Amino acid sequence: MAARLALEEAAHLDPRSLRAWSQLATCYISDYKNRWNEAGKEEIGAGQDLVRRAREALAKADEIDPNMAQSRYAEGFIRCVEGMHQEGYEAMDRATRLDPSFAAAHAQKPIN
Repeated sequence: MAARLALEEAAHLDPRSLRAWSQLATCYISDYKNRWNEAGKEEIGAGQDLVRRAREALAKADEIDPNMAQSRYAEGFIRCVEGMHQEGYEAMDRATRLDPSFAAAHAQKPIN
């Protein structure tokens, strides 16, 4: 939660920070995917707000520059949790093309 709060503050202080928005999108969707923080609650729909916030942060990052590997990585997870697995894998592939040394994105790509 501390990382998310720091990223939210960074995005608030500098709304044109591509890095803050793309990492914030990743943070939100990671919380949702891993059932961390509010996403770990038992009630139906807990954490769905995190998916919405991830999409919003990604949209802000893409307004600044749609060609950041971290953004495509976040997009990959967002697409996958929404059930669009092929689109998610394609986003991970774009992330690795933009940054061939982005090991985390390579790890999320399917083995052909």
